[in-house]
Amino acid sequence: MIDVQYKKVAKDCDNPAILLSCKQGAYFYQSISQKNSRFEGLYSLETDNEAWNLYKSLDTIQLMPIAESLQFIGAVPMVHYSDASSIRYFLLENGVLSIKLQNYYGIANLFFDPRAIYDFDNCERILKLITKSKDNIISLECIINSSSPYSYFVSIYCTQDYTFDALAQVEHFYPLEKFRNSTPDKGNISGSLDINFQGDGTLYIASAKTQEESENKLNSILQDRSEQLRVTIHNNQDFDFGKKLSSDLYNQAFLSAQISLKSLCTNINEGGVYAGLPWFFHWWSRDESISLGAFLELKNYSFVKKVLLRQANNFLDDGRISCRSPKMDLASADSTGWCATRLLQLLHIKSSIFTKLELESLYDIFSKNIKILESNYLVDGLLSSGAWETWMDTGEHNDKRDGFLIEIQLLNQRIHDLIEYLATLLNKENDRVNRLAFIKEKFLKEILYDRFDFNGDVDKVVRPNIFIAYYVYHQLLSPSEWEKCFDQMIDNLWLDWGGFSSIDKKSELYHDTYTGETNESYHRGDSWYYINNMAALCMKHLNYKKYEFYVDKILDASSNEIVFMGASGHHAEVSSASKQESQGCLSQAWSASMFIELFTSLSNK
Repeated sequence: MIDVQYKKVAKDCDNPAILLSCKQGAYFYQSISQKNSRFEGLYSLETDNEAWNLYKSLDTIQLMPIAESLQFIGAVPMVHYSDASSIRYFLLENGVLSIKLQNYYGIANLFFDPRAIYDFDNCERILKLITKSKDNIISLECIINSSSPYSYFVSIYCTQDYTFDALAQVEHFYPLEKFRNSTPDKGNISGSLDINFQGDGTLYIASAKTQEESENKLNSILQDRSEQLRVTIHNNQDFDFGKKLSSDLYNQAFLSAQISLKSLCTNINEGGVYAGLPWFFHWWSRDESISLGAFLELKNYSFVKKVLLRQANNFLDDGRISCRSPKMDLASADSTGWCATRLLQLLHIKSSIFTKLELESLYDIFSKNIKILESNYLVDGLLSSGAWETWMDTGEHNDKRDGFLIEIQLLNQRIHDLIEYLATLLNKENDRVNRLAFIKEKFLKEILYDRFDFNGDVDKVVRPNIFIAYYVYHQLLSPSEWEKCFDQMIDNLWLDWGGFSSIDKKSELYHDTYTGETNESYHRGDSWYYINNMAALCMKHLNYKKYEFYVDKILDASSNEIVFMGASGHHAEVSSASKQESQGCLSQAWSASMFIELFTSLSNK
């Protein structure tokens, strides 16, 4: 067990992990006790011709003594060892990894595993020492002899004595991949740099697709190391906006969620928010728009505007916003509505942030594309969706969730609301479209239904999308009608540890244990932290006195996951239904964002 320590809270944890990322899209991930995942290591983002990919260089760092504690000084992780030595990690703004060792006498083994993040080809990989310059820079070429051979370069600033062993072989087993039913779950790592430390010392590690670029990254840091560290620490320091709750755990989780969400922001091209790390390293439109809710709460309006303007210029020919940037032709039924929802919120908060030209452009874009969208997908007054086009984008046993979905109708109404509000700001004539009464008539029977299929038959399977419906458009129903809906969600989906299942626990499709990449449980049992936090926010807004137990239980579970489970300080994607776990993506933007919204709402009560 490792003692995980923050400023005011601490707890013994089983093999915690650190995850650092930076504005250039790089990340560093390492488990403290033992290697756990093939996604650990140092990864740098390359953005050739709009095709983004992460490339791994360093695989792991091994020290001889036993790790005893993981301490966070602000957002800076510091590992303490049994021989009184310690190591601190910084991922600097340009993706260079800084490793600072204190009071360490012995060998530090650096192992390398050059590959693109999803390149699992068991081909020959050669690590070659190119040079050691007079400036203490070691350059390595990593040659990947796959069917399409390529090289990747690593540059290391090292003032200590070292030995290089190109033939060193270490077989790693990956328990996390084994658990996630993901292959490969083991692999051979070739080549090591063994560095002899005698006391204190610092390493800097950079990587790139060319030797020149890798060494330039390193040299830009070495020219002013103190300034680079100052900027990195400043950009990842604790944030305190004066909002507090009674629990130190909740307050630490709030600070950590802010740091985590900010660490997923990248300034590539126009700038945006990664959906998550390690594997959602793109700007996924749905995730990004949902995540902007926290930035609105934190009053970062200029960033919200920048992201939403980029999304508004990323429409496909069918009238929908592309599912992600860089653009790809994967259908997303809800991205456009979420973009409109956030634009409408921002306009109500601070319309003056937009120029008249920008408002005109938004009006033209959405007015044009709503016509295209509805000409393609509107059927008898309801907007249709294909299979797996919403956040519930996996299926099992013909579980497609296609047809007419409750939250899609309300998100589409928000597009019309946006157009109407823009017309008001611009003094334009606009025909108002309001389908709320029609939507209510169609979907509200004894309960608010989740979906109708294309034949008009009701899908009576209970899912938590009712919380999304309330979040997007709580004016649809009266408070008493919503309470009846929420009570049904609790009866059918509530998990005693503090979350909601993603499907009715009585459904034949329900899985109570996370199944990983096979996806059986993903939207059929797994509990999603962003949905849990959204549900708590909705219950608090609707009737906190009635739902206080459930709100507080979710707050406690989410806080515990952020601070002490998975990647310390980050909010994961999902948990098993049967017991609380930290599963799926280690750091998920919308999980952290919805926690920030929940905490902020509770601190304002």
